[in-house]
Amino acid sequence: MKPRTAPAAALVLVALAFGIAATAAARQEPADPLPRGEGRPAVVTMCGASTCHGVRSSVAKRRTRLDWQSIIDDMREKGAPGSDDDASAALGYLLKFFGRVDVNKASAADIALVLGLTAGQADLVVADRAQHGRFTDFDDLKRVDGLDLEKLEKEKDAIAFSER
Repeated sequence: MKPRTAPAAALVLVALAFGIAATAAARQEPADPLPRGEGRPAVVTMCGASTCHGVRSSVAKRRTRLDWQSIIDDMREKGAPGSDDDASAALGYLLKFFGRVDVNKASAADIALVLGLTAGQADLVVADRAQHGRFTDFDDLKRVDGLDLEKLEKEKDAIAFSER
């Protein structure tokens, strides 16, 4: 009598197929890379309608205020839809969610926006920079009394330290 392997083989095939599908689903990026927030509709208007690229490629890398402003200006020159108000709203949104800030050069307002700090905490960073000189690395930010270091740790990839 032959052993009955067909049901067992079928189970293995189903499990294998499910595993492959689950792995593929886990690798897929979210359908919408833009978090909810003020200015999001402007980004969707300006970038989402683009035939050159999608939103995902635009937000794949954190950028400074000057970088985002240059990209928005370039897009508008190439015909991207949207008003001046849309461009301003998009810039604010992109800085908040996909911004990068140089703590040695940026205004307190940009430091607060990009790093999610209060205006008072951002003022402390600027005041410390003026009094003690530039920050060379993340550990230097620890010298600023009153900063939420846990919050800063989560935003480490958004912090730049220029040499001059």
